[in-house]
Amino acid sequence: MSGARLYSYRYVCGERDVVTELLTDHSARVVKHLTRVKASPLSRYASLKGRVNEEDFVNALIIAGALHDVGKAFYQRSERVTEGGCKYLTFTGHEWVSAYFIQQLRASETAWESPLANLLDITFYAVLLHHHAMDVIGRGRESPTKLRPPERDEIIEGLEELGKLIPDEAVRNAYSRNLETIVGKVLDYSRKDLAGLITTVRETYNDLLRRSAGRRGRRVLYLLGVAALVTADYLAAEEVRGPSTSRFLRAVKVFSEAYFSKPT
Repeated sequence: MSGARLYSYRYVCGERDVVTELLTDHSARVVKHLTRVKASPLSRYASLKGRVNEEDFVNALIIAGALHDVGKAFYQRSERVTEGGCKYLTFTGHEWVSAYFIQQLRASETAWESPLANLLDITFYAVLLHHHAMDVIGRGRESPTKLRPPERDEIIEGLEELGKLIPDEAVRNAYSRNLETIVGKVLDYSRKDLAGLITTVRETYNDLLRRSAGRRGRRVLYLLGVAALVTADYLAAEEVRGPSTSRFLRAVKVFSEAYFSKPT
């Protein structure tokens, strides 16, 4: 995919890129894996327990896959150096910025022209929590404190590409029409203090929990959404960054084999 070179992962030693992955490419791989949720045991269970249209639920997950790392666009100059002198980009807390994007989409009148609008809370929940499963306590502490973004036009150009992955026309239009405004708001927060962004995301998260209290079906959909996004994210990363022997990744693969449809 074309567009500005925004990275989802980059590890460089000297002049040599050891491993790099563009944001658009990684998101496309995640979307590819989430399409396997269609007509799967996971989507059928979601429809049964959550009383939602099966296809709409899957599309809400695909939107999460398309936009789960949108916050990384604002970390493209956040480098760390290893003891050996290699450099890598760090994206700690990017999920808060990504969730802010989803929050702003949910507030868009254009998005509410779609039947998926009522399921964007599932998208929000999955995006915000897609890294917490690996380190619940630590990730809860690691909200973003300072962003190091590239130029505004570079961010917008790169993120325009992600919008093409959104399967629903109304939500895709809402993303396109509001992209510059949302980017501008995040940049305003980054120049001042991200506490305001974090606060508004937390308020949305807490509001979802209050509204879903006593609605077991909705809570089930939230948890299924997180599980599906985490699974797709890990499988997509492995394709470029190489296999891992971690217990968590093994569990992810077992989950995908049991609850996703078979790869085609």
